[in-house]
Amino acid sequence: MRRNDVEVTAICDIQQTMIDRSLKRINDSGKPKPQIFLDGPFGYRKMLENKEINAVIISTPWEWHTIQCLDSMNAKKYVGCEVITGMTIEECWQLVHTSEKTGMPLMMLENVCYRRDVMAVMNMVRHGIFGELIHLQGDISMIYVK
Repeated sequence: MRRNDVEVTAICDIQQTMIDRSLKRINDSGKPKPQIFLDGPFGYRKMLENKEINAVIISTPWEWHTIQCLDSMNAKKYVGCEVITGMTIEECWQLVHTSEKTGMPLMMLENVCYRRDVMAVMNMVRHGIFGELIHLQGDISMIYVK
């Protein structure tokens, strides 16, 4: 909402409370009210028909990511999707092939690795505070050092 070169032209969700929360943030920023799509689980498909929309950000439950990415690329929209974009190798190949066929890029968005605590641990690793790392798994509580 702080960028002058971005306009939220539409919001789609299945929950009115989430629509209301988004509308408040947009209104508070002084930006114009977007078009609202509150048409059930596949309401996003109607939104994708809007030619004024250039890109979509997908932040739905994981099981929806692949189909929404595929539908969005097929609708000629740039896609940013929170992780994960595909839950199987087959789904990942579908995404690759659809991007190649449509010429539309798909970017997997990750924000956990940029949290302040995670960045602090990375900084400590770079400064050798833990010694030589031989294994790191999943979260910072699983660091093993030699």
